[in-house]
Amino acid sequence: MAKTTFAHHNTYSQKGNSKSRSVRDICAEAGREQGAAPHVEMPTKPEILQGLNPSNIPDLIESRVKEQNKTLREMRKAETTKEKGIRKDTHVLSAAVFSYPDPVGQTDKEDYQRWREDVVQFANKDCRRQGLEVLSIIEHTDEAHPHIHVLSAPHIKPLSRLHVANPRMDAKRCHDGHKAQAAHIERGLHGSPSRSYKAAMRNWQDRYHEQVGPVPSNNYFRQDLPIPAQDVPKLKKNGTKT
Repeated sequence: MAKTTFAHHNTYSQKGNSKSRSVRDICAEAGREQGAAPHVEMPTKPEILQGLNPSNIPDLIESRVKEQNKTLREMRKAETTKEKGIRKDTHVLSAAVFSYPDPVGQTDKEDYQRWREDVVQFANKDCRRQGLEVLSIIEHTDEAHPHIHVLSAPHIKPLSRLHVANPRMDAKRCHDGHKAQAAHIERGLHGSPSRSYKAAMRNWQDRYHEQVGPVPSNNYFRQDLPIPAQDVPKLKKNGTKT
């Protein structure tokens, strides 16, 4: 039967803490810098599918933060903003990971290539929707399952009328879960704000699976093969042509 793929999305600060790694930690692992991926038995150089080498991202973000803090100070002095400066614990990096369900060495080449292309397309569209700039898309094949990391940073100026300015480069303002949680608190809704966070992230995962998954397994959904009759209603419900 068809297999679904794993997808996860989080944000990180320059400083990091006991519960979350730092921007530099995340980028070092993605770039497979020496000693940065102890969970990988034999780390290999990642393939950069788009953008920068992850190892260059921390310095780029640090430079942007420094320049934007200077701009914010001038704006506060001119009384054109009340936005505070960007702190070391402000989340300024967005990171998503998408994992293929079949183990390395056991993937169908055509199916995997199609999935990889779909993930890159989804990542670019989804980052733009959230007001994020894609900095790097990297492929890892040195763990049990092939997977793709997407590293992005907030746009400061709005990309369209659907976006708002993000002068503090706050990645949480772009993240569906964090936005839903903040709205929950602001509106004084009942229940734990984490419920709104989880619901928003389920919607994000649903959006991913609608546009990328499910992944065929053993040529199960190849168009040149017959589809079992019992699965036709499921496919029609999902809008898949039979």
